[in-house]
Amino acid sequence: QRKEQEARARAEEERRAREEEEQANQQQDEGKSSGNDGGGGGSSGGGGRELNVTENWEDTKAIIEQIIQKPRMQEKLLNKPPFRYLHDIIMAIRKETGFLEGLFDENEMVGKAIKDKNLKMSFLNKVIQAVGHFYGQPMEANARKIVAGMEANLTNKLLQALANAASSGDSSDEAVQRTRDGEEIRAPSKAGRGS
Repeated sequence: QRKEQEARARAEEERRAREEEEQANQQQDEGKSSGNDGGGGGSSGGGGRELNVTENWEDTKAIIEQIIQKPRMQEKLLNKPPFRYLHDIIMAIRKETGFLEGLFDENEMVGKAIKDKNLKMSFLNKVIQAVGHFYGQPMEANARKIVAGMEANLTNKLLQALANAASSGDSSDEAVQRTRDGEEIRAPSKAGRGS
């Protein structure tokens, strides 16, 4: 039991160190980007939105519980989220806020019906892409890893990004359309010319 506690403490330390490192990087990035904000009008449609997420399940719980009551946010499930649980969370947020409305096909709306691994990955990829389009930057989460029960830390980041986006009051219509059109996620270009 002591070994278990030690392992847990070590994991906690590593996580903290990682978070501190990320925060430091974020601050550096913010320092860089705030210098060149040359009074352009508000950025329309995707991109430029602040992505403020952590790998911590407790942060996921705090953010999502402000939007939905069910399913309940539990440490055991958030530390290794099964597909059905994620599907329920995503659908509950969509129902409550209208965020990602129009993204899913009829057969993707019922979690019980999605048994095939490829269908699960297809559903998750839509969410990952749409949230990425909303922020104008790719998400780190990987559908294959999520379905395999791996990289729960990145899944927590994705859930936080989704919940923050859903409660921002901004429309997801453009992000949904771009995802359905199969567009690549592009960071907002600094020069006004597309390639």
